[in-house]
Amino acid sequence: MVSVARYARPMASTVVLRHEMPDGSHHFDWLFERPGLPGSDPDARVLVAFRLREPPSGASTLDAERLADHRRLYLHYEGPISAGRGDVYRVDHGECEILRDDDAGFEVLVTVGDSERPQLWVGLPVAGPVWRLVKHNPVGR
Repeated sequence: MVSVARYARPMASTVVLRHEMPDGSHHFDWLFERPGLPGSDPDARVLVAFRLREPPSGASTLDAERLADHRRLYLHYEGPISAGRGDVYRVDHGECEILRDDDAGFEVLVTVGDSERPQLWVGLPVAGPVWRLVKHNPVGR
């Protein structure tokens, strides 16, 4: 088990968006707010982003595509995306704390929905932009 007792900083925001594409297909974008980036500029690219085939709720392992950082406005935005790229709808949201974010790994504590216990998600690169995200059960928060 992974202990997270040492992490007591304020948590940032996370959101899961369902992205409906113009061709009728869809995927989910899981966005995590980077810590320590002050300001409220909605165009600031401060959200770590992963594209998923399925939402993270109920999953324990996810294959994901790491995307370019997204704009802060997507924490609260629902509706059409510019340039005819479809529409997004929020399906889940909560708090997160990024513990690690580099080329070799991504670790984040996530509390979403009605859950009071944070979940630790650990991401490792597989090949190119493809990552595998695995949920762990932290203790001691």
